[in-house]
Amino acid sequence: MLAGAGYMLQMRTAKAVRLASNAICQPVALSPGVNLLGLPAPPPGLTCFGVLSALGAQSVTSMQRFNTTSGRFETCGYADLGSGGVQAVGHDFPIVAEEGYLVHARASALLSLPGCGN
Repeated sequence: MLAGAGYMLQMRTAKAVRLASNAICQPVALSPGVNLLGLPAPPPGLTCFGVLSALGAQSVTSMQRFNTTSGRFETCGYADLGSGGVQAVGHDFPIVAEEGYLVHARASALLSLPGCGN
C-alpha cells in the first residue's frame, strides 16, 4: 500500500479493518480528473477547506467524502464569485485517517499537508 493513496474495498460483510501507519509529510501527487486520496496521519484540525486552501482554486475544484451514517456524499469546493474571485463553499468536513476522499483536480498538483513544513 502506498502512503497517500486511497483504496476502495467492496466487502461481503461489515468488518472494521485498521492498518497501522506513521505520519507522512511527503507531498501527495494529484492528476487532472478524479483522484482517490487517503491520508494515514492528517494534521489535527485539518478540514476540507484546509485541503482546498493548500491546493488552490487553480488546481482543484472540489473534494468529497461518503458519509456512512447518512448514506450521502458530502462535498466542499470552490464557487466562482465573479471578477476572478472564488470562495470555499459546502460542507467543511474533518479530514481523518479512517476515510478516503475524492479530489477533483483541474490540473496536476502536489498536496503538501499543512503543518509538515514543506
